[in-house]
Amino acid sequence: MDLSREKLTFEEIITIYTYIERADHHGGDGEVSDRCVQDGTFSNLSKRLNEIKKDR
Repeated sequence: MDLSREKLTFEEIITIYTYIERADHHGGDGEVSDRCVQDGTFSNLSKRLNEIKKDR
């Protein structure tokens, strides 16, 4: 899923990042963040953050 097209808000993006970090911390051993790198989730979130920054 291209999260950039979803037009997520800043707060929603921070919530997703927090979920990923907590999932890794509570038993993921980096598996969740590794998957997010592989499937492009982090890239899409970063693109959306850049869009938000440009819109300011």
